[in-house]
Amino acid sequence: MRQILSCAVAAIVFAAGTASAATVSATQDLPDGPAVLTYAFTGLGPSVGDGVVNLSTGADEGVDLSKASESLTVAIDGTEIGTLAAITCTNSNSCPLDHDFTVLAAILSDALLDGMVDIVLTASAKVDLVRGPDPITVTLRYEDAISAVPLPAGLPLLAAGLAGFGVVSRRKARR
Repeated sequence: MRQILSCAVAAIVFAAGTASAATVSATQDLPDGPAVLTYAFTGLGPSVGDGVVNLSTGADEGVDLSKASESLTVAIDGTEIGTLAAITCTNSNSCPLDHDFTVLAAILSDALLDGMVDIVLTASAKVDLVRGPDPITVTLRYEDAISAVPLPAGLPLLAAGLAGFGVVSRRKARR
C-alpha cells in the first residue's frame, strides 16, 4: 500500500517539474544590400536556462561575408546577441550558412515574459548574396518551462480508492 501511494506521489511531483523543448522557426528572403528582417514569434512559454538562435540557408544558397564591411547582426527583442562577419565562402556558387548564437537565460526570460519574441536580423550594406534574394531561416530553440501540472479531477478518486485498499488490508490484518 505504501509503495503504491509513494509511486503515485512521486509521479505527480516529477510531472510537475518537467520541461520540454520548444522550437520555432521562420524563413524570409534576404534582399541584396542593407536590410532589416524581423522574425516575430508568438504564443511562446517561459524558458528554463539558455536558448539558441540558429541562422541557416539552403545548400545552394547563402551569404558571402568575406569582406570586412559585410556583417549580419542578430538581436532578440532589441538586445544584440551576436554578429557574423569575416566568413569566407569557398565556393562561389553556394555558400550555405548554419550558425548558432547562444541566448543567455536572463535575456531569453525577459524576452519571453509577454509570450512574444522578435528576432531581428540586420544585414550591412555590402552583404553579397549567392543567387539573389536568398531565404534565411531563423530558428529559436529553448527549454520551455511547463507550469505545475493541475490537479486532475480523478486524483481524489484515486486517493479514495487507495484509502479503501488500506482499510481492507487493515481489516484482514486484524483477523
